[in-house]
Amino acid sequence: MRRELLDGARAPDIHVKELENVRRAIYNERRKTLPKLPKNIEDVHNCVETSDLISSKGENMVQWNDKESGIIIFSTEANLKLLCQENVRILADGTFNTCPKFFLQLYILHIYKDTVYVPCVYCLLPAKSEQTYTSMFTILREVCAAHDLDFQVISLNIDFEKACHKSVLALWPDVSIHGCQFHLSQAWYRKLCELGLSVEYKTPDSEIGRWLKMFFGLSFVTPEDVPDTMAFDIMPDTPDDPRCVRFADYVCSTYVDDGAQFPPSVWADPQIDGVRTTNGCESFHRHFNDQFYVSHPNIHEFMQKLKEVQTITYVKISTINSGQGHTRPRPQRRQKLLELGRLQQRYNTGEIDRKEYVKSMAWKNLPAML
Repeated sequence: MRRELLDGARAPDIHVKELENVRRAIYNERRKTLPKLPKNIEDVHNCVETSDLISSKGENMVQWNDKESGIIIFSTEANLKLLCQENVRILADGTFNTCPKFFLQLYILHIYKDTVYVPCVYCLLPAKSEQTYTSMFTILREVCAAHDLDFQVISLNIDFEKACHKSVLALWPDVSIHGCQFHLSQAWYRKLCELGLSVEYKTPDSEIGRWLKMFFGLSFVTPEDVPDTMAFDIMPDTPDDPRCVRFADYVCSTYVDDGAQFPPSVWADPQIDGVRTTNGCESFHRHFNDQFYVSHPNIHEFMQKLKEVQTITYVKISTINSGQGHTRPRPQRRQKLLELGRLQQRYNTGEIDRKEYVKSMAWKNLPAML
């Protein structure tokens, strides 16, 4: 239609209303070639049941479709085999924009191995409750067992969603949960903004700002050292401002004290070259979002995109299996790791004390201001 309009010699003089009629007619004709759109959640389950969603390698992609729990799981046997391998790091994150209509969120499990991130399992969930997450992980264990695979979560990188933490710990009591450092920093930054401290934080020569920034180096000491770092290196320098006291109280009660909602074991880790965030997952989400013209696509569009993404996933799996996955960090990232490594070495050898170490680490890892 655009080509016809651009060809002024051939295109007739038409009005906006006529243009809309033509566009609507084209849309209606296209709709006739598409499957019927579901009108409710039951229709969605029926569509998935009859979809015959097969990957480019002939694998069934619908692993679970249960009306009772309201959970649908998409994956392939190749993906599940990778998920159940030893020495893989599992990362999980939810997204809402690309979640099809009639579901609350799309929850994706990725693995990280040999510097490669691979999306392995896509779960359509009706809620964000502990019960829903427990059902999802329990179902996933059953799905893996049906393929003669043992799904065990040894280490998991996730955000700071307590319902998911509780669910995972109930199923795998010995799991090591690693909270995303990016989300942690953003939560602390939002809190200081909420307390009216954003101006001080952004002011380079502000005493309050310098004190606030020290908090962002806490995650680079061991979990066991976090309480002492707070008590002896940060709290004695608390500025005489009630807002600062409230911020310190918030960090201590939520992230440091005994019985804290998210104890240091979840977010403090001196290892500088490990997986400290779920940014790899979120990068995938952004690219996946770009595949759709609208938010909350219908289930037919969603499944078609999953099939296309799975083709790329096979390439990533092949890369890992062939031992070609190891890649060097980008120059900027490599330089930062070198600087952090030198700081850590100076601290470990006693050249600088813990307070100076935390302060220096903080300055090199400050969050992007919202």
